[in-house]
Formats: sequence, C-alpha cells, structure tokens
Amino acid sequence: MNLPARASSQGTKNGAQDKETGTIIFKNDSKKAPFNEVKAACPYNIPRQGPKSKVLFKCTMCINRITNNKVPACVQSCPTGAVAFGDRDFILEKVMKRVQDLKKTYPKATALNPEDVRGIYIVTDDPKKYHEYAAA
Repeated sequence: MNLPARASSQGTKNGAQDKETGTIIFKNDSKKAPFNEVKAACPYNIPRQGPKSKVLFKCTMCINRITNNKVPACVQSCPTGAVAFGDRDFILEKVMKRVQDLKKTYPKATALNPEDVRGIYIVTDDPKKYHEYAAA
C-alpha cells in the first residue's frame, strides 16, 4: 500500500514505518522535514507540527498497546463501535457487509477508497457532502 506521508517524511530520514501496523512514526529530527509537503501528502490532513519544537506528530496507532495484544485506545473507547482495528482482510469484509446493510436504507452508501487507504470511511450520501479529508 502506498503511504503518501511516508514518501514525504522519509526525505530527511525523519520518519519510519512500523512493519506491523503500517503507521508512520515521526522521529525527533522530523523538524527538518518539509511540513507542508508531509501534511499535503496525507489524505486525512493528520500530521501536525509542534509550534515551538517544529517536530512532527500524529497518531502512532498505539504501538505500545498493539505490541501488548491490545487494541488502540480509540477503538476501545469509541462509544458507538464505529472504529475497528485488526486484520485488513477481516476489516474490508466487515466494511463491505456494513455498506450492503446501509444500502437498504441509504442507496448511496459507500466505502471511501477502501483499497487505497488504511482508515476507511463509510458514508451514506455523496462523498462531496462530507469533510474534504474524508475521501483521499
């Protein structure tokens, strides 16, 4: 899977990709990275930059939790159960089943870019009606 933020952040060797989760982890020297390029490359507008330190940061997929056989904190704490984490094939199957169920009531329901991204949004109407970063 092509991770655009990885290509932008790797230019100064200030980012690394976790092999198990695929998440991009920024290192302390990420302040040397071209922040606007890294941010623009992320389809979800997630990377941020510390105002004083200039170090880049973002979600790390709770690597400390995953390596201890726990789900990320956002998955555990999501009150609606809308956030899932696990084997990609299982998640894609779950997404497609949910879309089919939603289509009964919402004919325009769709998964946004499920083959291209790791964070998959499911919407019930025209994707253009949602936040600009919902679709890559």
